[in-house]
Amino acid sequence: MTFLRLNGWTVPVAVDSATHQRAVEDGPGRSEQAEPILRPRRAIMSWEGQSVPLAFEEADALEGLLAGLGHRMPFDVHLFSTRGRGPLSTGGASIVAGGVMGGACASVTSLIYDLQRGPAPLLDRWTAMFFREEAGVFRHYVVRSDGAVWYEGARDDTVPVAAFLSVFDGFLALLGAPTRFDELVVLCFACSDSQAIAWASRMMNESIPFSSLPRLDADGELFGEREVEVLGDLRRGQPHESFSDGVVLPDGNTYFRNNGRRVPFALEQARAAPRAADTGGEEGIMRQETVAAENISGADVTLADTLNFVPLNAPSVLLVLNGAVQEQGAGKDYTVAGQAITWLAGSGTAVDMIATDVLIAYYSS
Repeated sequence: MTFLRLNGWTVPVAVDSATHQRAVEDGPGRSEQAEPILRPRRAIMSWEGQSVPLAFEEADALEGLLAGLGHRMPFDVHLFSTRGRGPLSTGGASIVAGGVMGGACASVTSLIYDLQRGPAPLLDRWTAMFFREEAGVFRHYVVRSDGAVWYEGARDDTVPVAAFLSVFDGFLALLGAPTRFDELVVLCFACSDSQAIAWASRMMNESIPFSSLPRLDADGELFGEREVEVLGDLRRGQPHESFSDGVVLPDGNTYFRNNGRRVPFALEQARAAPRAADTGGEEGIMRQETVAAENISGADVTLADTLNFVPLNAPSVLLVLNGAVQEQGAGKDYTVAGQAITWLAGSGTAVDMIATDVLIAYYSS
């Protein structure tokens, strides 16, 4: 048996089920006029396999992870999730300095998210994880839909959470007086006990945030003991099987139960290595980062928040505003010069921007 870890939680993998592939996508090309076309060349690593038979809770949660059924609100520069889902109103919360990760957190009096719809709807089974400031110290919580609570990594269902967390009919609300919160993760499935402990430990003890869904931080024997950011996907059906719960009864027999389920999966490396195909240049890194939005109305403005790295070239930069892809070039939405981005709300077609907008940059460097 091999194993992999997803955000620190160990998943056993059935012997001989895992396969590994490496594929090179795209490459040099030419137009009809025989002009060279710049297309990054990427080496994509992928793995396929299936878990050993898992109990219902573990199998259901593993499938939810692989399908990316969740939201993460890092509260670093805005109140939006990494999926671009914003709160119903920003009047009861704001981003302030401090927190556990990223140098900022949310100061909350009332912060409500409508998560009924979309690719990860919040239904009856859910898990909420977050840091909450108490007497000047941030404490970690994991709360499950059945009332289970992990406080600072230890199970204690008597810890009162109703005063500052409310989940109802697809809505999730944080409440305070005000109170500071950080690293909110909402999973649209009920995690298992082992997952709650592993994820809490990773965030508290290693200061590693939960990976932005549907991307997963994975490591283990399946990856040669190194950590890789991957995209998860389910494969084929999930047959139920009998499996031993490890309990040997007095008559000497080990009894089986019929709620085991193997979870077939596929994982693909999320950050491939691009290369300037026309020059045979050095390999780069595909990057994704949030660019702090500004209040811009009818004017061309060079954003104060620059890219963290120098792009491989300007055309490799793609901006997404509140989930909508923007066009690069003079007279369009934005231009790029080195690490600087100019928003063309005056001379171009860019829409006006406010500081609470979510602007994501994708580029290679």
